[in-house]
Order: sequence, then structure tokens, then C-alpha cells
Amino acid sequence: MPLVKRKSEKAFKSNLKVELAAKKPLKQALAIAYSVKRMAKKAVGGPVDPHDPRLLGHFDDMDDEAKVKARSEWRKKQTEKTGKDPYEKPLKKASGGHIKCW
Repeated sequence: MPLVKRKSEKAFKSNLKVELAAKKPLKQALAIAYSVKRMAKKAVGGPVDPHDPRLLGHFDDMDDEAKVKARSEWRKKQTEKTGKDPYEKPLKKASGGHIKCW
């Protein structure tokens, strides 16, 4: 029986029962159930912008000039909407206290 890929307690208990029924040791069954729960928690995402040019295949039918124009318009809208540039890389602090952008 497949495992339930959800973060709820009910799904966790169900996954534990499935693993125990498969004759796995308690520690291994718990590890698997917790792992599935943790992965389900990480998998929660937000809404997807259908106009995001980073989506694959979005500009297949456009020429290069139209792609650049559409990307810059989308980037401008996102910057105005969120207050930050969607392509801007966050600064990471390197060892030694120096700030670098990778």
C-alpha cells in the first residue's frame, strides 16, 4: 500500500501502520513515517504566476526581441508588486565576515 504524502497526524499514523504491517522494525517504520511527513511539509508551495517567464516553454513561439521585452515587463511588474527584484540574488555572508554575492 502506498504511503500518504501529507503532513497531518492521521497520515503519519496511517504511514506508520503500513510500515509496521510490512514487517519493518519500529525504529525504521518511525523514521520512514517522519521522513514522509517532513517532505510533505517542505512540499507546500505558493501560487504560481502564469506570466512568469522563468516557466519552461513560455516563450517558445516568440523571437528574441519579444522575449526580452516580455521578461522586462514581467520583472518591472513583479518589482512594483513585491518591492523587490525577482532576479536579485540574496547576499550570502562568506567566512571571514566578508559579504559576497555568488
